[in-house]
Amino acid sequence: MMLVDRFSLRVCATLLLAMVLVFAWVAGPAVASTVIHQVQRGDSLYAIARRYGVSIDALVRENQITDPDRLSVGMRLVIPSGTVIHEVARGETLSGIAQHYGVDLESLVAANDIANPHLLQVGQRLVIPGREAAGARAPAVSRSGPAAPAEDPGRDDVITHTVVGGDTLWDLARQYGTTPPAIAAASGIGVNSTLQIGQLLTIPAPTAGAEIAGARAVPWREVHRMFRVGATARVTDVDTGLTFQIVRRGGTNHADCEPLTATDTATMRRIWGGWSWDRRAIVVEFDGHRIAASMHAMPHGRDSIAGNQFAGHFCVHFLNSMTHGSAYTASGIAQRDAQHQAMVRKAVGR
Repeated sequence: MMLVDRFSLRVCATLLLAMVLVFAWVAGPAVASTVIHQVQRGDSLYAIARRYGVSIDALVRENQITDPDRLSVGMRLVIPSGTVIHEVARGETLSGIAQHYGVDLESLVAANDIANPHLLQVGQRLVIPGREAAGARAPAVSRSGPAAPAEDPGRDDVITHTVVGGDTLWDLARQYGTTPPAIAAASGIGVNSTLQIGQLLTIPAPTAGAEIAGARAVPWREVHRMFRVGATARVTDVDTGLTFQIVRRGGTNHADCEPLTATDTATMRRIWGGWSWDRRAIVVEFDGHRIAASMHAMPHGRDSIAGNQFAGHFCVHFLNSMTHGSAYTASGIAQRDAQHQAMVRKAVGR
């Protein structure tokens, strides 16, 4: 009798333990947690935002970043709240966790810098990219359409956007200066499709050289030859219609420019409301050309014009132009600035 009772107790204990483990898997050890990313060589805000499934704007706001181009190796960035953290339980595999959350294995590996996907430690905390915490483990995402193609690194005419919470085709069209049908067609989805967090969308660029209502999207390699150092141009701000004169003083990856006179400087201050790294869509006119571009209004570096009341120069970007290296990116490697390119798209046709 005693042996039976002991056997029954063991069976009950085993069943209870099994139930606890099953519940733990169903409920899931996913929690909202503060995630800190330490900037590594080669990082950019665009890459970090894609890695964690958040927007660049959210990263900028959370960390009060004044210039998204300037990242320093070792800088600690707070990833916006809502990020899902999964604590690895005994018997779990990376592929199983990825399937459970509806994310692809490659994204999960990249988000956590995992060298060996087959080696997980019990208690290890994993960032689930592109997911928001809601107090419990998020259900797997059901994807209703074909996955959008990833950006081809050999092409200069597209941007790949990773969908985050709240994104719509209409908002993205406004953000990148294009149209919902254009994004839908480039991404292989319907214009009324429901977007899924983590989904990749291809943002099409205007056809290089295509003229729409007078303004053209011209690749930087051509503008570099056309808009020579020392040349003067007229700039029109797309949103306000205000105009001012600029002079190109140099630049190899984009045009480094200065306002021609103090009056032009005053117009810039009026448009931006002061000195700012904010990108704005502009049209640059010189020698009969009207070219879509983007610029900020933050004086930095050297200047060459006396009396214009602008202590330094500013950057003007064109289609496929690049940032400077070193001071602007943690890697020291020049790269395309997504916000500038979005403003170039906005300026096309204005």
